Amino acid sequence: MTPLEAANVILTRNRRRPVTALQTGDASDAGNAERTLDEVSRRIQEQGWHFNVRENVELTPDGNDKVAMPDGAMWIDTDRGSITLDVAENGDYLYNRKDNDFLFDSNIRVTYPVFLAFDCIPDPVAQYIAAVAAREYCERYGDMQLWPILQRNEERTQALAERHEAESSDANVLSTPESSRLKGWRNRVRIAP
Repeated sequence: MTPLEAANVILTRNRRRPVTALQTGDASDAGNAERTLDEVSRRIQEQGWHFNVRENVELTPDGNDKVAMPDGAMWIDTDRGSITLDVAENGDYLYNRKDNDFLFDSNIRVTYPVFLAFDCIPDPVAQYIAAVAAREYCERYGDMQLWPILQRNEERTQALAERHEAESSDANVLSTPESSRLKGWRNRVRIAP
């Protein structure tokens, strides 16, 4: 789905005329639809999805022992071998909260979601973003009588996006460390003597 297609979804679901081109920065219906789409896309991508989360990425301090924020990172957290480090984003660099400075003496492993252009998002998630944006557009500029219909469509597309997320991430709650603790010792693999 392209941004233009998504803007037209927002407009037509709000009983507005579709457009042939985006009107970025304009105060028109199409400009408002695009602005709403951009806001919702950023907010939903920030949650972190299988398609936009980068895990176990190794970052190296520069010559001044500072670690730069990765391009496009929306937030960042330490991962795996660096899990005990407490970092925060601070401008273009990571801040070392334990030592109250920007200095790191070794590489660190991190996880972060990146902000992707709308046409790089998997279609089920793009459909969900467009549905949320259509409802929010209605709340700001539209006919509130359409709100229940838009809300139902949002719920439907959210379910499809979450299903896509589960299938594409190969999630298996039965093979997590947490489930092993819950299942107890009987389900642990035993090594023969």
